[in-house]
Amino acid sequence: MLYLTQSNGRTIECETWQDVRNNLTIHVSAGEFVQAQSMMRAGCDQWNFVYGFSVDRVSKENIR
Repeated sequence: MLYLTQSNGRTIECETWQDVRNNLTIHVSAGEFVQAQSMMRAGCDQWNFVYGFSVDRVSKENIR
């Protein structure tokens, strides 16, 4: 299970990476999205997608 914390503070449970992609609130390039998937599979616990001053965070655990 993945958890997406959107830039507005809302956390969404995501079963697949497609769920993550569908619920992002900021622009993420295809390359950055693939990099996040690779790093999470390699052992990272979370990844921050940053666009300007907004951040969406995907994590393996629900981080509050």
